[in-house]
Amino acid sequence: MTDGYDAYKDSAPGAAGLAASRQTKNWVVPVHPGAVKALNEAGQWTAEQEAYNNGLYKRQEVLASAWAGYNKNNPPSDDKAFLEGWMKARAAALAKANMPNGFE
Repeated sequence: MTDGYDAYKDSAPGAAGLAASRQTKNWVVPVHPGAVKALNEAGQWTAEQEAYNNGLYKRQEVLASAWAGYNKNNPPSDDKAFLEGWMKARAAALAKANMPNGFE
């Protein structure tokens, strides 16, 4: 889609948003490694974006570990209490890792 963009960019009104240069690369979830490779090959990926993306992967690891720990400790079965407990555990794990909560 990156290499052939010029061939389809005028085919549909929304296609203009598909240009690699218009993509949000510093988002809230990491960019897939295959997409990173394609963007890098197209000259649309920077060292700063790589560092940011790697930080998002580390953040996912922190959250996955916190989730596993939370569920291992017999969390409440009530949905509201479960969510409250998870949000506290989540915030504590991110704070310990010196990472932003995102829900503050």
